[in-house]
Amino acid sequence: MVSLKADLLIAAPMNMRFSREVEYVKASRLLGVRSVTPIFSWDNLTTKGVMHVITDRVLVWNRTQEYEAVVYNSIQKDSVRVTGALLFDKWFLSRPVLSRETFCRTYGLNSTKPFILYLGSSRNIAHDETWLIENLREALIVGGLSHMQIVVRPHLAHFRIYEQLNMPNVFIVPKEGGLPSTKDSLQLFSDTLHHAACVVGVNTSAMIDAV
Repeated sequence: MVSLKADLLIAAPMNMRFSREVEYVKASRLLGVRSVTPIFSWDNLTTKGVMHVITDRVLVWNRTQEYEAVVYNSIQKDSVRVTGALLFDKWFLSRPVLSRETFCRTYGLNSTKPFILYLGSSRNIAHDETWLIENLREALIVGGLSHMQIVVRPHLAHFRIYEQLNMPNVFIVPKEGGLPSTKDSLQLFSDTLHHAACVVGVNTSAMIDAV
């Protein structure tokens, strides 16, 4: 940091199990470099740990997170700024959409039939969701919608449960799960959302992406 002559340190998420950025904030304090934490996700101030070192500014999504920062994390209100959900700014960038025919051909779907997008949850939310996919498939058949396809998008940290799932008209995309954090992964998620007839799931931040 000294050799970089930094003017500002941006550190996030700051309150996860192995948040190494805490040490950078400690160093920035010693060097007189100001620091800021943009809150990473919607539940970071309630379901994760506390911030053991507070940055000069904490950027929250809305007044609800401002309350959570002050009440649950003992952060001084005058250090908190409401900026909106920075994590989702990427969705406001224009990008070309892969054609439905190309998308379906790439991942083995039938382009003439609609598909439901199932957004997988993390392991601590849903230990095994495959039974729900099976029930959903059965409900479509019973309801006369057997032509409907299901695309499952696994959570990045919980994709192995789908490795043994083998059902007609059910597709895992991508097979290893993923976050829309790179240009290619964001494009894939965007294309999948664009061509889906609807989105379902248990509880995952990807639902906010879908909105």
